[in-house]
Amino acid sequence: VSEAVVHQRLCSESLLLIRREDVLQRWTADTSVDSLAQDVSDPRWTVLDVQGQVRQVIREEECEDERKPKMSHIVIPAAYRSGVTLFALRHSDPGQELLRAPELPLL
Repeated sequence: VSEAVVHQRLCSESLLLIRREDVLQRWTADTSVDSLAQDVSDPRWTVLDVQGQVRQVIREEECEDERKPKMSHIVIPAAYRSGVTLFALRHSDPGQELLRAPELPLL
């Protein structure tokens, strides 16, 4: 795998794709889309306009025109971060090099 591909995968945004069917399965007439904005401390929910995406899925479902394209997924922020785990024997040369690397956090 090239360095560019690894970089792209490690530095990509942490986002989840939620299937349209999963959104609709949890939607009821009593559900308020506005509740999605309550107590959301992560600004990415607003930036991604999750409320708007859910409203769009609901509007599309209520639309009678089956020929109109429909969203297949909505995008929401994810709580994970991409990364890799490196293993080396502590006292080996590679292990010592990894321990001295300031850009690699020890967990």
